[in-house]
Amino acid sequence: MALQWLGIDDQQAKSIDREALGGKPRLAHAPYSSRTLERIVEQIAERDARRARQVRQFYDDFADCFVELSRVCRSGAYGCFVVGNRTVKSVRIPTDQILIEIASCFGWRFQTSYHRRIPNKRMPLRNSPSNKPGEIGSTMSEEHIVVLRKE
Repeated sequence: MALQWLGIDDQQAKSIDREALGGKPRLAHAPYSSRTLERIVEQIAERDARRARQVRQFYDDFADCFVELSRVCRSGAYGCFVVGNRTVKSVRIPTDQILIEIASCFGWRFQTSYHRRIPNKRMPLRNSPSNKPGEIGSTMSEEHIVVLRKE
């Protein structure tokens, strides 16, 4: 909706998800590792293999971003990332921790992080992610600001 307010064509606005991180199935270009991500993807795959592939694709694309960040940032540069830890198939994904692990593969080192509750959240604090009556799950209610420094 916000993109449409900015004058973006309806079809283009609706196709954003396919163009964003994790939107297209493909192999990661950048080699990286994250033990936390491996564990999380396995847990999601036990519940839904397709959703596990989508989660993996998002982080593969995220890792590819570090190739470009590392190219354009000088040594000593800081990077600040605002992320939320979402839940997929009742598995909480610690994106802040996964971000730190991925970044370290590209020469970025964790400096500090800040955590805060999302003010004036417009989404409900709880929803039914499975669309099954009576099943309730929490939505993101806090964000994490992760500060990294390029070595």
